[in-house]
Amino acid sequence: MPRFIASSLVTTARARWRHGFVLVLLAWLPVLASAQARGEARAEALYRQHCAQCHGADKQGGPGVPDLSGGLAAWGRSAESIAQTIRHGIRVPGHAATRGGIMPAFKTNAAEFSDDEVRELVEYLLQLRQQPGDAAAALRGKANFEWCVACHGQDARGNTSVGGPNLLAPRLQYGATRQALFESIAQGRAGTCPPWEGRLDAADIDTLARHLAGGMAKSPSQSQP
Repeated sequence: MPRFIASSLVTTARARWRHGFVLVLLAWLPVLASAQARGEARAEALYRQHCAQCHGADKQGGPGVPDLSGGLAAWGRSAESIAQTIRHGIRVPGHAATRGGIMPAFKTNAAEFSDDEVRELVEYLLQLRQQPGDAAAALRGKANFEWCVACHGQDARGNTSVGGPNLLAPRLQYGATRQALFESIAQGRAGTCPPWEGRLDAADIDTLARHLAGGMAKSPSQSQP
């Protein structure tokens, strides 16, 4: 067979294959879109039933309750990480696989900060957050920030391996006022979230996790304590 004829046949076959593939793809697009819509509807129903009472219908949480609308990333923003949190909860007594780690009370732990030292560290955090503050106190407080680095990072942007939140996030779970920051440092924080394994099946946990991760992916990173 002459080379040009063979080449023409190959070209024609490829064109027919591409045309067939496009037709199959077009036929499946409505099916895929419908399946995606059903998945989103299922995720929203799961959220309303099991999560909204704490995190709010708008997913924005409140004082002491994480914002799930696009911010919570203390342990990461991936669907896998979120599923782990949903499955095993946060700081659940007697639950071996639960998320651990707490914000210690720096007035009573090994640091034994005085009230003045806590206030100075607060001023330093406000300075990092580019909020007005006492520059002289912030300079004194900077030295004590070394107590915070292991969990929050040298740049204060968090450490997802231990659930250390980003302290520069636009919104903080317990607030970013002087009083709220003082209480967080002095008294510590140790919020909890129940484990849903056994109450939700694996498919529903994955559906809900993908849904929440998708919402976070559309928002700037702003992990919270």
